[in-house]
Amino acid sequence: MVIEQYRKMTDGELINFVTAESGNLTPEAFMLLKQECVSRGLHDVIEQAEDGELNRVQGMIRQIESFTSSEFNSNVLKYSLNEKRDGKSSEEIVSSLIEKGLTEDDARVLIEQLEPNAERLRNEAGHSMLTGLFIGFAGIALMLISPDKPYTTFLDIMSICGIVTGIFLFFISLFKQNKYKQVLKNIQSTLPG
Repeated sequence: MVIEQYRKMTDGELINFVTAESGNLTPEAFMLLKQECVSRGLHDVIEQAEDGELNRVQGMIRQIESFTSSEFNSNVLKYSLNEKRDGKSSEEIVSSLIEKGLTEDDARVLIEQLEPNAERLRNEAGHSMLTGLFIGFAGIALMLISPDKPYTTFLDIMSICGIVTGIFLFFISLFKQNKYKQVLKNIQSTLPG
């Protein structure tokens, strides 16, 4: 059925189709398209489509690798920060990271970056706490200026949502800030001098 559609197309229509749609085809449909182009002697067109498809797939692979690498780095950092929070020494963390597949050099670089990363994350948590307070107070202010009772208007519902969201964000951020303070305290306690 698909091959019949390709056969009905003029060379120009087929070339335009290859250029515009070849990247959106299933592998089976692309193979049928390739066969039709080859049978018509349109080798250059299909080679360009294959190059485009190869480039698209390679781009997708690079995106996946980048995401995977980023996600891996984030997880390794979280693991290392948690280990440091729990009082593990830098050498214990390095050994653990090596057991998990990191090279010793990569593990040591990660350990060297724990303090600046913990400081950055602690500061981000502090900013989130302030944001939570602002949202919560904005919710309280909206509730106080609302003339209607018993809190059934849209404004009242938004006020309550603001208060709850602000409180939630504040306490989650407070927990994170305390976690990173503990990490920094444990790092400082292991520094010489």
